[in-house]
Amino acid sequence: MTGSIGDSSGRVLTLDDLIEAMDKRERMLRSVPKVDTFHFNGERVSEWLDLVEQALVGVPEETKFKRILEYVLHKHHPEVQKVVDDANGDWAKFKEGMQRKYRLGDGLLTMADLEAMNRDNFTSIGAFLQEFKKKARKVHGISEEAQCSVFLGLLTASETVELTSHGGGNAKLTWATIDRGVEVGGLDQVEQHQVRLQR
Repeated sequence: MTGSIGDSSGRVLTLDDLIEAMDKRERMLRSVPKVDTFHFNGERVSEWLDLVEQALVGVPEETKFKRILEYVLHKHHPEVQKVVDDANGDWAKFKEGMQRKYRLGDGLLTMADLEAMNRDNFTSIGAFLQEFKKKARKVHGISEEAQCSVFLGLLTASETVELTSHGGGNAKLTWATIDRGVEVGGLDQVEQHQVRLQR
């Protein structure tokens, strides 16, 4: 073998130097606790950032950014890469950008959370409506019409007809129509619900 390998000071590196460097790196990697992470899928961004940060403890900033996509589902690579590029090597800026872009999952809910609500847990349609609206506001990117549709899907057919019959022929489903149905509807909400539960 011609030529030799040296460090920046011109000192020739030996095989022992290489082995020592590899051992040192291996010891460092073993001293970092294993963190059970998950591939980022667009949700639970704060939890994901915390886990990835723990998994990358001791890794230089520039290496973190090179490895970050290992923790991201492939379909999200372009969007996350854009956040990485915008951060210009600043981890705090990257975290802020990710949290701003992917708010869903941080105290917010999904459609499945709305669909899992149980009408039987409420004594009246009015109480159920208020709780549903509160939760619906925490679902990112859902239209009012979709919210109303999910809400009505959780009711009986007769309750749905009663609540939507005061819409004045409006084809579009809105909270105003449902609110009006609750206010002026002849449905004795508590009593009807209790009778249905007894059956």
